[in-house]
Amino acid sequence: MLQVPLLRSWQINRQFWLERALLNGRSPAVTDHISVIHFSINKAATQYTKRIMLRCGVENELLAVRMNDYAWNKDFPFLFTLSEEELERYVHIFHPCGYLYTVFGGLVEGIPNIQDYRTVVMIRDPRDILVSEYYSYSKSHSSPRSAAKLAEFETFRAKVKDQTVDEYTIEASHRLKFRLQQYLNLQQAAPAICVLKYEEMIADFSTWLNKLLAHCQWQISATLHEQLLEEAGRGRRKKHEDPNSHRRQITPGDHKRKLQPETINYLNEYMAEVLLGFDYQI
Repeated sequence: MLQVPLLRSWQINRQFWLERALLNGRSPAVTDHISVIHFSINKAATQYTKRIMLRCGVENELLAVRMNDYAWNKDFPFLFTLSEEELERYVHIFHPCGYLYTVFGGLVEGIPNIQDYRTVVMIRDPRDILVSEYYSYSKSHSSPRSAAKLAEFETFRAKVKDQTVDEYTIEASHRLKFRLQQYLNLQQAAPAICVLKYEEMIADFSTWLNKLLAHCQWQISATLHEQLLEEAGRGRRKKHEDPNSHRRQITPGDHKRKLQPETINYLNEYMAEVLLGFDYQI
C-alpha cells in the first residue's frame, strides 16, 4: 500500500527537478537572457497566460520555474503569502538571467533587485474576478495535492457553497483589494513592470501578445506566433456560459449580470483606488 504514495512522491520530485535544484542552491540556467517574473490574480486568465509564456520562454531558452505549482503539490509555502522577512530563506532561487518564473498568484515581496528582471503583471476588473472566483471555488476549481492544503481548501469550498455570490464578493473583496494595491504600488515604483489586462487579451489578442513579447524581449517563431493567434481565436468563439467549467465566462462585465446593484455600489466605493489606478470605470 505504501507503493502508491512513494511513486507519487517520486513523480513530483521528477516533475519539479528544477525547483528542487534552485532550492538546493544549484542554478542550471543555459542562457544569459534576462529572467522574466510573471505575477497574476486568480481568474485573470492565469493558467492560459502561463501556458503562453511557457511556450514562448522555451523558444528563448529560458528554464521555467513553477514555484506555485510546486507548492500546490507539496507541503511548501506559496511564496506570495510570505512576508519579506519570511522570504529571505528562499531569495536564492531568484536569478536575474536564464529563468521564467511563472506564475505567482500575488506579489512576492522581497525579491532582490526586481528591476533587473522583466516583470509581467496580469490583471482583470476586480469585480469580474470576484464573481468568477465564486463560481470557480464552489464548482470547478481543482484541488491541491498537498494533504494540508487539500483539507484547508475543502473547508473553504464548503464555506463558499453556503454563501451567495454577493456575500462571497463582499467578503473576498478585502483580500483582492490588498493584492491589487500591491501591484499598483509596484507599478508606480518600478518602471520595468508591464501590466497586461485580461480585457485587452479578449478584445485584441494580437496586440496583447505583441506587448507581452516586446516587454519580455522575446523573439518567437512564425509558427508559434500563428498557433497562438489561431488558438486565441478558437477560445473567443465560446458563446455560452458553463457554470461548471473552469472557463465559465470570458466576456468582460459579468459582475453587472450577477451582482445586486447595492453590491456593485459597495465594490465601486471600496475598491475605487485600485479600479481607477488600473483605468477601470466606476
